[in-house]
Amino acid sequence: MQRFFSTFPARAPGLGLLILRLVIGLILLDQGAKYLSDRGNLHLDGLLTLSLLFSTGVGLLAGILTPAFSLLVVLAGIGYGLSLIPSPTSSLLSTKVAVIQLIALGLALLCLGPGAFSLDAWLFGRREILIPNSDQRRREHDE
Repeated sequence: MQRFFSTFPARAPGLGLLILRLVIGLILLDQGAKYLSDRGNLHLDGLLTLSLLFSTGVGLLAGILTPAFSLLVVLAGIGYGLSLIPSPTSSLLSTKVAVIQLIALGLALLCLGPGAFSLDAWLFGRREILIPNSDQRRREHDE
């Protein structure tokens, strides 16, 4: 699983990636809430979009499976840009500039990875393996 992630930077770069994930996740959750408030036009395609937005938003907020969810953000942004995904009446992504910004944020997160402050780092991050020297192994084996 390590090969799906570039790095898990900590400190300031990790904080920057956390902020990036939070911004994208909150945008998606707010957009999903806009779908919920527009219940009159909520049909099958709207329900699928709503579930995609909420699951992707929560996944990015938690930092779990970040590459997959970042790719979904990029694909959803392209879908919004090409009007393939229905939009609610009041939408954060009503302008092409907002859609392009969402795609750019998703691509940045896809390229950079989740950062150290994520569930991905906790589950799939690098581990320190301590190998005892030969004297310690011999003593443990003799005991």
